[in-house]
Amino acid sequence: MIWDGRNIGSVSTIAPARDAPVLVCGLGHFGYRAAELLLRLGERVVVVSLGAREEWRRDVEALGATVVLGDARDGRVLERAALAEAKAVLALTDADLVNIEIALDVAGAIVKTNSPYVEGSKVTLLEMDFSQLLANQTLLEQVAEPDSIEEAKKMLQGVKGFKVNLDREVTVEFR
Repeated sequence: MIWDGRNIGSVSTIAPARDAPVLVCGLGHFGYRAAELLLRLGERVVVVSLGAREEWRRDVEALGATVVLGDARDGRVLERAALAEAKAVLALTDADLVNIEIALDVAGAIVKTNSPYVEGSKVTLLEMDFSQLLANQTLLEQVAEPDSIEEAKKMLQGVKGFKVNLDREVTVEFR
């Protein structure tokens, strides 16, 4: 994952399969925009959502996405959505607006990574429980305008409910 301080770029991994889908969980504002962008970039996309605006569902399907209606927390739904084949999982549901999690979920065992947030075959790039941040007014004001990425890293390190990897490049090798 490439991070230039403003934008997230491409993922550098040994991918499970070139045509493996990206699983987008949620078709709210974030999920719709992510799915639309991925599809326009030529990625194969599977969307899992409890419900969505009909026009957004039609739009992503017209661009080539497969939409699976159901709860992304349900293993059977994820199985129908081909989680086992997915090269990446974006959890972007509107179910809890204070908890945004973006995760890379790889198929196979992780051999090597420089990411500090690894659980099994899941590498978390960004997980934020905004209720923790909103409860700390001083930290909220500081984080609003950090002088650098390094300063932002230091401020968020150890904050409960935050896993933020702002490294310029995150690599994941797996077999």
